[in-house]
Amino acid sequence: MCSELDAFDCIGVHRVALGEVDAFGLRLFEPLETMPVTAPIAVDRIALSACGERAAQDFADSGNSASFQEVAAGDSSSASDRDAVVARLYRQLLLREAAEAEIGAVSSMHDDLPQSGRAQTWAQMACFVIATSTEALFY
Repeated sequence: MCSELDAFDCIGVHRVALGEVDAFGLRLFEPLETMPVTAPIAVDRIALSACGERAAQDFADSGNSASFQEVAAGDSSSASDRDAVVARLYRQLLLREAAEAEIGAVSSMHDDLPQSGRAQTWAQMACFVIATSTEALFY
């Protein structure tokens, strides 16, 4: 999904920062007392990469799109198409239905993005916003 320095799997590199401790392999026999400074950066890095990969795959083959069908197939200017994508992302990432205000907030980011590549950029950012929300990270 992503690599650090083009050589190491980013999830493997950030295991300790993400809270996983392999006591025997890493020789960490006690949990860390505080969250590592790099934890938020690691979460953002992995979420942005995962969302970017999903958007790239969906836009490359819109007929087999898993998350962004409505906007990957063509014009993303339709608010109802974007709303459908946001509702699906909430079900996929948070396992619940999105509130109307949540759908509207994420969908409205579309108009603030540059025209070139807007649909795919919006898809990636919509996914990223939901995947890195406080609800996704802590509940």
